Amino acid sequence: MKPFKTLLLTFFIAFTACEKEAPLTFRTVTENFVVTNTITVTNSSTVAQQVSSSELLDMSSNQEISDNQPLILGARINSLSYQITDFTGESNAILSDASIVIGGTQFDIEPINLEAASNANFSFEVNDPYLLEQSSQAFKHGTSSVVLVKGILNTTPVDFKVNVIVNISVAIDNL
Repeated sequence: MKPFKTLLLTFFIAFTACEKEAPLTFRTVTENFVVTNTITVTNSSTVAQQVSSSELLDMSSNQEISDNQPLILGARINSLSYQITDFTGESNAILSDASIVIGGTQFDIEPINLEAASNANFSFEVNDPYLLEQSSQAFKHGTSSVVLVKGILNTTPVDFKVNVIVNISVAIDNL
């Protein structure tokens, strides 16, 4: 009988001593937001030209984020990539000294042969955790930020799009 009481006592202590797990106080919404920047230069030139295009990344295009804006605790950019699409123009056109700017944080990108990149439908990844974290600060007090693409073209005319794909996780208070 004594071993039974000992076992029963051990069982009782083990299950009553365990604390209940605290429920999560927030939920996370993760989505890929695509911002398309179009760059068009119609005049023909072999002189280098600076170009830029800015568009708005607005997380409130996601209904759950939009409905819960006052409850947003923070946002984090998990990944950033870009693609060159719909290129027309000079076949040897290169975009150099290029960068993508989100919320004041600049991501420098390598020179790109625009026609080759567009034809390959290749996705370029930005893998700098520090810069991704810094650019996340743009969403600290709001759901939108300007995405700027800029660089220098070696020849024109050209017309192309830069699709910037931003994977963002947003923490929303469960209240």
